Amino acid sequence: DWIEAVIDEAIDMETQPGTSPDGSDEQRARLRAFFEAHPEYREASERQKLADLACAFGIEDAHAKLTSPEPRTPLTVTVTADGWKLVVAHASDWCTSDDWAWFTNDVQTAVTAKGVLWDYAGARNDAVVVMRDGAELVRVPLEGQGYLVLGDGVEKAEIGHDMADGVITSIGEHFGMELGATE
Repeated sequence: DWIEAVIDEAIDMETQPGTSPDGSDEQRARLRAFFEAHPEYREASERQKLADLACAFGIEDAHAKLTSPEPRTPLTVTVTADGWKLVVAHASDWCTSDDWAWFTNDVQTAVTAKGVLWDYAGARNDAVVVMRDGAELVRVPLEGQGYLVLGDGVEKAEIGHDMADGVITSIGEHFGMELGATE
């Protein structure tokens, strides 16, 4: 039966394979009951929609978010002075890799040490809005995963997710400043 065949797949969706047990009897029973109630997930393409959310929320809550999605809203960043520089790490998916967490931390450390503003936009955010004195200075739509680089009098740039040193170098070049690589 198709349900028994997808239970291990669903367990992998909810956990990091290789880092968690193979699934308790309780988890298997819960997943079996879910798929019995939701035959629309018989096809792999439909289950992939669950996988994109299940690592963050579990199968049942992933289904709830798919059927009643929350509206995405802008991330608002307020700047207070001329000459501002801003880097926003962003990921439109709920589930990101461990290296994303490590690399964004390294990038944040490098740029904030030089006075560059930093923020993070996640799956709830559809744009970045920069405000000053109650006025909107810039609005940039977000998609995918990477780093949005903005500044006062600086053309916006999008740098894709990559090793931290390369991203730091690209940001520094864009702003015309030396940021220094990570150790």
